[in-house]
Parts: sequence; C-alpha cells; structure tokens
Amino acid sequence: MSVCDQMSGLQGKTPISYLQEMCNKRGITPQYDLIANEGAVHEPLFVFKVTAGEYIGTGKGLEPSYTLNFRHC
Repeated sequence: MSVCDQMSGLQGKTPISYLQEMCNKRGITPQYDLIANEGAVHEPLFVFKVTAGEYIGTGKGLEPSYTLNFRHC
C-alpha cells in the first residue's frame, strides 16, 4: 500500500499524528523543519518540511499541527 493510499484513511487524526504512528511502527523518527512563517501576524501561515526515512513532504496551513501532508500524493 502506498503512502498516498494510507493517508486517505486518517480516520479523524491529524496528518502529523498519523505520520507519527506510521513512523513509530517502522522505527523511524521523522524530522520536522519550519521552512517559513508567512502572512499577517494575526493569521500566520506555517510552511513545514518533514523527512521520514526516504520520504520528504511539505505542507502549509494556519495551525502547525495540521499543516503537513505529502504533496507528491
């Protein structure tokens, strides 16, 4: 099953919590890097990069805990 197929069934979890679960099962520690903090002070837009084993993904959003998703999906 591909990462994209696995991400489609989050079952109410945030992408980050799902990624953590999948990495823990595989003995991988994901690395999160804040790439940018854009937008107005009252409504910032966070841009993150995550590296988990051989996978690299980016995401952006208003809340850091909801920003990550794999853009190649």
